[in-house]
Amino acid sequence: MNNLVTLFDSTVRVVDVHAIYAAAIFGIGVFLAWVLTFLERVNADNSHIPALDGLRGCCAFFVFIHHALFWRSYHSSGIWAIPESSFFVFLGKGSVIIFFMITGFLFFGKILRQPGLDWLNLYIGRFFRIFPLYIALILSVLVVLTLLGRGGWVGIRETLIPVLKWVLMLGAPDINGLKDTKLLTAGVTWTLTREWMFYFCLPALALLVWRQRSPVNLFTIFGIAFTLVLATRSSFDYYWGSFLIGMFFAWLRHKFGLMSWVNSRPAKWSVAMLPVILIVSFPNPYNGFAILGLGLFFGLIVMGARIAFLESAPMRLLGDLSYGIYLFHGIILFVLFGGLLKASTKPLENFHWLFIGCLVPILVIICYILHVYVELPGMAYAKVFAEKLKSARTSVMNALTRARI
Repeated sequence: MNNLVTLFDSTVRVVDVHAIYAAAIFGIGVFLAWVLTFLERVNADNSHIPALDGLRGCCAFFVFIHHALFWRSYHSSGIWAIPESSFFVFLGKGSVIIFFMITGFLFFGKILRQPGLDWLNLYIGRFFRIFPLYIALILSVLVVLTLLGRGGWVGIRETLIPVLKWVLMLGAPDINGLKDTKLLTAGVTWTLTREWMFYFCLPALALLVWRQRSPVNLFTIFGIAFTLVLATRSSFDYYWGSFLIGMFFAWLRHKFGLMSWVNSRPAKWSVAMLPVILIVSFPNPYNGFAILGLGLFFGLIVMGARIAFLESAPMRLLGDLSYGIYLFHGIILFVLFGGLLKASTKPLENFHWLFIGCLVPILVIICYILHVYVELPGMAYAKVFAEKLKSARTSVMNALTRARI
């Protein structure tokens, strides 16, 4: 009887009225993405795993919904707290864990497929993929701080040094002495630092793999490390475990290819049910078994489970916009709740999700514009810049050779 009561309590904690609103908000986002596919098909069919695009779109939008509930609490109480619902906790933290798995899968897969990887092209490509939109975010933060009158720019030191740390991804310190400046971005920028740390580890990983000609020894070492991670129960280390899981499935796919049984009906049902089981079973994804469960969910997808919803045009478009949604949803939430509605309190709580629903079109359209006019040109220029750099290097080497002669 006690077990039934516990199960009922955990289910109520997971499935509350806010979860229904969250589903409606997500539905609005998918509908808008569907409309945009008629205007311009941004998402060219160039992904070897189309479902990953849709999965990225889901995760970015779920982080937005996750932080939307944070703002509901913060707007009324001034406390930036995790919602008392494992559903919303998983929406945010679980999505970030899957983001890291995707990164580990894609870039370790490059190492496995391309011995002698062109590191210059890789890092230039990463720089122009990440920084143009990130710099646009920092400029937006400064503009919002100015327009909303959040401080008077009292000194160069109080402004330039924190901004420089933001630009270099050395944290998100308060700008101009404004407490909790990072709330303008919902605090998401820390994940970019972790991503770059992983990118900088790639040459060492490549050296181990290419020298060994097999990543088995590498995974033995990492397996021991991940076991220690589970023992320490550190949220910081769980994210590195997420990279490792993505790397493992990259190796598995490289070694064995797609697995036909993964596309069977039972496997597809497992993909659909695993998130539900994890949300009900674990109040927080910062748990070794929860991360392994998310890893199994991720692994079924990348090993061949065809999920029509994730592969659909609207979801792939949301995947194209996912980086912008992830970066800019915080500042849009801040403008509404930290600026326009700051003076209002509890009477507006009943209309919280209505406000969020009205923000969705603004968020999607802004991110679409940013994708077309910032992200895509940045990615295109990466190739041009790499060619210019190689050409300049060749010219310098030729000049040195002639000088020696």
